[in-house]
Amino acid sequence: MSVESLTQTRSIGARDLLECVPEPLQALVHTEHRLEKEEVFDLLYNPRRRATLQFLARRDRPRSLTELVELIAAEENGVPIGELERQQRRRVHVSLYQTHLPLLDDVGAIEYDRETGAITPGPCMDELLPYLDLPGVRRIPWRSYYGRVLMGYCCLGAVVLGGVLSALSLPTLAFATTVLFLGLALVQGRY
Repeated sequence: MSVESLTQTRSIGARDLLECVPEPLQALVHTEHRLEKEEVFDLLYNPRRRATLQFLARRDRPRSLTELVELIAAEENGVPIGELERQQRRRVHVSLYQTHLPLLDDVGAIEYDRETGAITPGPCMDELLPYLDLPGVRRIPWRSYYGRVLMGYCCLGAVVLGGVLSALSLPTLAFATTVLFLGLALVQGRY
């Protein structure tokens, strides 16, 4: 294969490969996409993209582009939705329609239908939620969980070393500790 043909070859992404799979079988194909930290920060750098994701995270049904435009325009201009001017709405609409929503849709953060204007959370939305400031959304306190487990095992280890519990041997305790921490790490990696 020549260098020229290599440079002309288009790279094939996961979305391109998924398009080759017949539609009935697409549900069987595992297409989980993990966003890199750099991608996450690039996505969340823009306030309109952050506002879009926050808006969708608080809603449990598909929303319209019009609702999103009004909310963001009202926040940016510091006026109630009823007092928005046409130009204020239009500025936000154009940037969302042309730039931000297609970008968020491409990475899987949202699912955006240009024809109907419907916007729903995408498969990668959960990866972005920990980075958003969402009032009322409880974050998992992993540091607290690990600290409590560690303190409990330190106390249990001291009791075993003191001879109070002779039924547990140190290798058994070490194995149980390893299994517990690996389990916590797996759960934390998922959330």
